[in-house]
Amino acid sequence: MDKHMLSYGKFRVLFNEYGEVEKLEFRGHVFEGDGDVVHIPIRLLRRVKLSEIPQNVFIEPVLDVKNRIVYALNYGNLFSYEVLVGRGISIIDIMDRKKYWSRPISLDVYVSALDRVMAKLERQGFITRHAYVSFDDLGEDEFKLDDLYWDDDYFNMSFEYKLPLDTTVVKAVRFARKLIGIIEDYIEYKARREVAWYVRSPKNMNERALLRKIDKLFREI
Repeated sequence: MDKHMLSYGKFRVLFNEYGEVEKLEFRGHVFEGDGDVVHIPIRLLRRVKLSEIPQNVFIEPVLDVKNRIVYALNYGNLFSYEVLVGRGISIIDIMDRKKYWSRPISLDVYVSALDRVMAKLERQGFITRHAYVSFDDLGEDEFKLDDLYWDDDYFNMSFEYKLPLDTTVVKAVRFARKLIGIIEDYIEYKARREVAWYVRSPKNMNERALLRKIDKLFREI
């Protein structure tokens, strides 16, 4: 495949010979691609709808990009997050390292609680988790698919969900923050219950309440 330029509304995208984004032009600015991802300051994305994003391109809205340094948006308090938006879809990437974990409850407990709650949301059809290929404790030519990557120091989990095409990028960012906030509140409670059985159970922290909140969030988007 040769390099080629695609014009799509307000966007002009230069794809390299591998089909990856090399450069993207938008509103007089030129941004470098990283695979299929382009970092664009959120101030430039006002009123841009997901339907306007070119195919095979994901935008990561960021606070700013200066001298090739990306200043990320803040989404949550527990883990590090990257939020990507594409045509009618959003991807959230969650990561952290034990090396930098400073909370009194171990990262293992939080990762386990996160894994369980995301499995529940996937079973209910809200999200789809991305699989990771694992070769641990298997034969030479064997592998398995896991729902998260976890090597006892670094962990990574990624999932996606659909959004209406007329959703603006800014609204998608707000949605991601609300979704992450609901999930974090729930796993914070679950992690504390894991190490201290006497923690009181607020009415809004049970599984049914969690699913109601998530359902309401998706219905209101």
